[in-house]
Amino acid sequence: MEVVIVLFITLILGLSICFEFGREYLKESIAEVFFPILTSLYSELTLLGFIGLLLFAIFKMSWVEELSVDLFGEASAIQEIGEQ
Repeated sequence: MEVVIVLFITLILGLSICFEFGREYLKESIAEVFFPILTSLYSELTLLGFIGLLLFAIFKMSWVEELSVDLFGEASAIQEIGEQ
């Protein structure tokens, strides 16, 4: 299990570094007129990524299943609602 966690964190860090290099390349290669668009896209992507990672972590917690059983009578009901 520890190996999977380390690989997952390594993958996230690697993708983040590649994303930053891509953003720097775009910043250097596009016209200055497009900087506001690039900044807006970057802000949206980082916010959506953070929200997705947060929801993923929340849905993997055991208390969510317990809450789902208490509210809906089945363990995966809240996770299914979150996937929609």
